Amino acid sequence: KAVNKEIADKFKIIENIKSGKKFSYIDKNSGEKYVSVVPVEFGNNVDKWGFAVEIPMDKVLKSSKEMTNIMIILSIIFISTGLILIFYITRTITRKIEEIVKDGEKMANNDFSMELSNGVSHRKDEIGRLANVFNEITVTMRKTVKEINKTVEKVATSATELSSGMRDIAEGSQTQAENSKELEKYIEDIENKM
Repeated sequence: KAVNKEIADKFKIIENIKSGKKFSYIDKNSGEKYVSVVPVEFGNNVDKWGFAVEIPMDKVLKSSKEMTNIMIILSIIFISTGLILIFYITRTITRKIEEIVKDGEKMANNDFSMELSNGVSHRKDEIGRLANVFNEITVTMRKTVKEINKTVEKVATSATELSSGMRDIAEGSQTQAENSKELEKYIEDIENKM
């Protein structure tokens, strides 16, 4: 098919064919068409010919539109999967932290009977390390509370013994005071008799 002069001049078709270059252009004059031209030589002929293929642009773009649609669908699937994974991982971490917070609240209320052994302290990440720190604090606080209780018992025993000793001293003082009064009376009686 012959090419009209305006398009031939615009895309330098004749010059490109003579120089042996492959080239393409979009023809918008007769409906949008993608045109690809390949120079062809026949024998020893000095004249060069061009072999052109015309494809309507809607067919050229059809595969790219399909690819775009596939990419959009795949993007939605990957983003959705990513969001689900993020939610799951976040929820898992949050639950473990909530367990540690509950045990921390017990510790704040002087309850050191618990131990974080429900899978949290065996983890090798920061949550596991945090749980192990809480367990160490719990063990240390239990020991400290036991030592304080022993000390309180010793102080209570000493206070009881001291109180008993003070009672004995008070009774002894009272007895001495009574004896002093009797002695004084006895001395008075002797003086009166003399």
